[in-house]
Amino acid sequence: VVTSFGPDRPGIVSAITRQVVNARGNVESSRMARLHGDFTISMLVSFALDGSTAESVEKFTSALAAIEGLTTSVRESSEIKKSRTSGMSDNERVAYKRILLRGTDFPGLTNTFAEFLAARNINIESMSTDTQPASFGQEDLFIIEALVKLTSDCEVKNTKALAVALETLERNLGVDIEVLDHEPIV
Repeated sequence: VVTSFGPDRPGIVSAITRQVVNARGNVESSRMARLHGDFTISMLVSFALDGSTAESVEKFTSALAAIEGLTTSVRESSEIKKSRTSGMSDNERVAYKRILLRGTDFPGLTNTFAEFLAARNINIESMSTDTQPASFGQEDLFIIEALVKLTSDCEVKNTKALAVALETLERNLGVDIEVLDHEPIV
């Protein structure tokens, strides 16, 4: 897992992915964002099995660290490390759901939403928040878009059960919440 951040400028993605290619790696998945002039990227990188050694990973890490203006970390994926040490497989039955929350912003809204999911053992795979002018009134509309993963150890197992669980949160917070089915990009 590679995580880099720093002041935004053209060419950051090109510079990072060039080092992946130079190390005979491949970007499996990534998330990138620009936030008020700063850029951040997280990506899962895989390497060719023939020749990937601790030395080549160290060389790759050094090449990334040399990119001007970026702070970068490289570490082994938690899932890969877990499967290697416990022999667990990723074949457990999962469902992905998309949750859209819209309402008036107030301090603690994101935390309340995240705590609600965590209390039900629902994992947030990705989440973004933003504000936009509301079509009514003077307040901004706050939006949360979350991709969540429901596994066998979750309190809820399907779209309907999740929507029912979220109804109380919706009423208590005075927001609108919509739950949609989602198939992850593979």
